[in-house]
Amino acid sequence: MKWTTWATIALGLWLMISALLPGFGPSTAARAESLALGILIMGIASWPALAGGGSRFWAAGLCLLGLWVATAPYWMGYVASATERLNDLVVGLAVVVVNALVLAFGFSRGVEAS
Repeated sequence: MKWTTWATIALGLWLMISALLPGFGPSTAARAESLALGILIMGIASWPALAGGGSRFWAAGLCLLGLWVATAPYWMGYVASATERLNDLVVGLAVVVVNALVLAFGFSRGVEAS
Protein backbone atom coordinates (compact mmCIF):
# COMPACT_ATOMS: atom_id res chain seq x y z
CA MET A 1 0.00 0.00 0.00
CA LYS A 2 1.06 3.57 -0.62
CA TRP A 3 1.96 6.09 2.07
CA THR A 4 -1.30 7.97 1.44
CA THR A 5 -3.26 4.87 2.38
CA TRP A 6 -1.24 4.30 5.55
CA ALA A 7 -1.48 7.96 6.55
CA THR A 8 -5.26 7.98 6.11
CA ILE A 9 -5.65 4.71 8.02
CA ALA A 10 -3.51 6.13 10.85
CA LEU A 11 -5.65 9.29 10.98
CA GLY A 12 -8.83 7.19 11.17
CA LEU A 13 -7.29 5.05 13.90
CA TRP A 14 -6.29 8.15 15.88
CA LEU A 15 -9.80 9.55 15.51
CA MET A 16 -11.17 6.34 17.08
CA ILE A 17 -8.56 6.10 19.83
CA SER A 18 -8.86 9.77 20.79
CA ALA A 19 -12.56 9.34 21.46
CA LEU A 20 -11.76 6.73 24.09
CA LEU A 21 -9.12 8.78 25.95
CA PRO A 22 -10.10 10.21 29.35
CA GLY A 23 -9.41 13.87 28.51
CA PHE A 24 -11.49 13.86 25.33
CA GLY A 25 -14.47 15.67 26.78
CA PRO A 26 -18.00 15.05 28.00
CA SER A 27 -19.83 15.09 24.68
CA THR A 28 -21.30 11.71 23.72
CA ALA A 29 -22.11 13.10 20.27
CA ALA A 30 -18.42 13.85 19.74
CA ARG A 31 -17.41 10.38 20.93
CA ALA A 32 -19.94 8.63 18.69
CA GLU A 33 -19.00 10.79 15.70
CA SER A 34 -15.27 10.18 16.20
CA LEU A 35 -15.69 6.43 16.61
CA ALA A 36 -18.01 6.03 13.62
CA LEU A 37 -16.04 8.27 11.29
CA GLY A 38 -12.74 6.75 12.37
CA ILE A 39 -14.01 3.31 11.39
CA LEU A 40 -15.44 4.68 8.13
CA ILE A 41 -12.23 6.51 7.21
CA MET A 42 -10.09 3.43 7.91
CA GLY A 43 -12.41 1.20 5.91
CA ILE A 44 -12.65 3.49 2.91
CA ALA A 45 -8.89 4.16 2.92
CA SER A 46 -8.04 0.46 2.88
CA TRP A 47 -10.74 -0.68 0.45
CA PRO A 48 -9.05 0.34 -2.86
CA ALA A 49 -5.81 -1.38 -1.83
CA LEU A 50 -7.70 -4.57 -1.03
CA ALA A 51 -10.10 -4.46 -3.98
CA GLY A 52 -7.64 -2.94 -6.46
CA GLY A 53 -8.34 0.35 -8.18
CA GLY A 54 -10.67 3.30 -7.93
CA SER A 55 -8.30 5.40 -5.83
CA ARG A 56 -9.43 8.80 -7.16
CA PHE A 57 -13.08 8.04 -6.46
CA TRP A 58 -12.31 6.94 -2.90
CA ALA A 59 -9.96 9.89 -2.34
CA ALA A 60 -12.76 12.29 -3.25
CA GLY A 61 -15.04 10.57 -0.74
CA LEU A 62 -12.34 10.74 1.92
CA CYS A 63 -11.91 14.48 1.26
CA LEU A 64 -15.62 14.92 1.94
CA LEU A 65 -15.39 12.84 5.13
CA GLY A 66 -12.39 14.92 6.21
CA LEU A 67 -14.43 18.10 5.74
CA TRP A 68 -17.23 16.51 7.75
CA VAL A 69 -14.84 15.68 10.60
CA ALA A 70 -13.29 19.16 10.55
CA THR A 71 -16.64 20.95 10.68
CA ALA A 72 -18.60 18.51 12.88
CA PRO A 73 -17.99 20.40 16.15
CA TYR A 74 -19.77 23.43 14.72
CA TRP A 75 -22.90 21.77 13.41
CA MET A 76 -23.14 18.92 15.94
CA GLY A 77 -23.00 21.27 18.92
CA TYR A 78 -19.76 20.40 20.72
CA VAL A 79 -17.80 23.48 19.68
CA ALA A 80 -17.36 24.53 23.33
CA SER A 81 -14.95 21.66 24.03
CA ALA A 82 -11.53 22.85 22.85
CA THR A 83 -9.99 19.36 22.94
CA GLU A 84 -12.69 17.76 20.80
CA ARG A 85 -12.85 20.72 18.42
CA LEU A 86 -9.09 20.92 17.87
CA ASN A 87 -8.75 17.16 17.45
CA ASP A 88 -11.51 17.02 14.84
CA LEU A 89 -10.18 20.08 13.02
CA VAL A 90 -6.61 18.77 12.78
CA VAL A 91 -7.55 15.20 11.85
CA GLY A 92 -10.22 16.30 9.37
CA LEU A 93 -7.93 18.74 7.58
CA ALA A 94 -5.11 16.18 7.50
CA VAL A 95 -7.45 13.65 5.85
CA VAL A 96 -8.40 16.31 3.28
CA VAL A 97 -4.77 17.24 2.54
CA VAL A 98 -3.53 13.66 2.16
CA ASN A 99 -6.39 12.70 -0.13
CA ALA A 100 -6.24 15.97 -2.09
CA LEU A 101 -2.69 14.91 -2.97
CA VAL A 102 -4.11 11.68 -4.36
CA LEU A 103 -6.57 13.69 -6.45
CA ALA A 104 -4.11 16.38 -7.56
CA PHE A 105 -1.10 14.22 -8.35
CA GLY A 106 -2.70 10.86 -9.01
CA PHE A 107 -0.99 8.98 -6.19
CA SER A 108 -2.30 5.46 -6.28
CA ARG A 109 -3.85 3.66 -3.31
CA GLY A 110 -3.18 0.26 -4.77
CA VAL A 111 -0.30 -2.08 -4.18
CA GLU A 112 3.03 -0.64 -5.34
CA ALA A 113 4.66 -2.26 -8.35
CA SER A 114 8.00 -3.91 -7.71
